[in-house]
Amino acid sequence: MFHREVYGILRGLLVEHAPASFRFLDIACGDASASAAMLRTMAIGNYVGIDLSQACLRLAAQEL
Repeated sequence: MFHREVYGILRGLLVEHAPASFRFLDIACGDASASAAMLRTMAIGNYVGIDLSQACLRLAAQEL
């Protein structure tokens, strides 16, 4: 399964089951582009991205 497929499935689950405003923990978030695209139209109360790469975290901060 590719990342886009996984995020598509995850988005469907969140739309169906998550409360109106929810917390999202993204482990190994990378540049967060996939998460940002998935979550852009959703009401997020809190997003936390974790990654070992400081460069990726800087990109993620710009993406979000």
